[in-house]
Amino acid sequence: MKNISRYSISLILLLALPAGLFSQKTTLEKFNKLDVSNGIDVQLIMARENAIEIDIKNLEPDKVTHEISDMTLKVRATKGRNKEAEVLVKLYYTSLNSITTSGRASVWSEEELYVETIHLNIGNGGETRLRINSDSLFASVAEGAILFLKGQTSYLNVKAGTGATFSGYDFQSEQAIVLASSGGKAKIAVSKSLDATANSKGFIGYIGDPEKLNQSTSLGGEIVKTYHE
Repeated sequence: MKNISRYSISLILLLALPAGLFSQKTTLEKFNKLDVSNGIDVQLIMARENAIEIDIKNLEPDKVTHEISDMTLKVRATKGRNKEAEVLVKLYYTSLNSITTSGRASVWSEEELYVETIHLNIGNGGETRLRINSDSLFASVAEGAILFLKGQTSYLNVKAGTGATFSGYDFQSEQAIVLASSGGKAKIAVSKSLDATANSKGFIGYIGDPEKLNQSTSLGGEIVKTYHE
């Protein structure tokens, strides 16, 4: 009887959704790393318990999977799917210190993330927009990806390559180590120490007056002090 009731409720919920739309929320085990790909859009929401809410449009529900392995939550969608397919994820998390995206996936949040150390690996056309307050932040952007950051950190380590962009004029750092190569762009704000290397048409723009400045350019690389409106 209980199974029939649960089935009936689920059926009613599904019928209430617009055609082609599927929605499901699931409680998750502990994780502190996120790995997302295949055009999935993820909204981060700080919460008291881990959970994932997936909204799927114009795609079969079994084409989207998620699993946790070695404290990493992996969220995937089938490649080569309908161009009109949309996968929107609300991820409720308690702790997060690493985010990896690929395959034009995007991650964003309306909230500020408070962490000691966080690693951001954004690749393959993905776009990530976050506000972060940290002690240390390590970021790698590549293959046309874009990372927009606001907030602040004591230590910043950035690698921007292959036409990717690190946009951090609104992300204040005290000490920064930056490498831009292969057409990659890094835009940073720094106050105390900057070690900047730009090669192979890489670009580094910085705002601030760092007390210590080491810079190196080669093969069309460019490092420029600029001003942010």
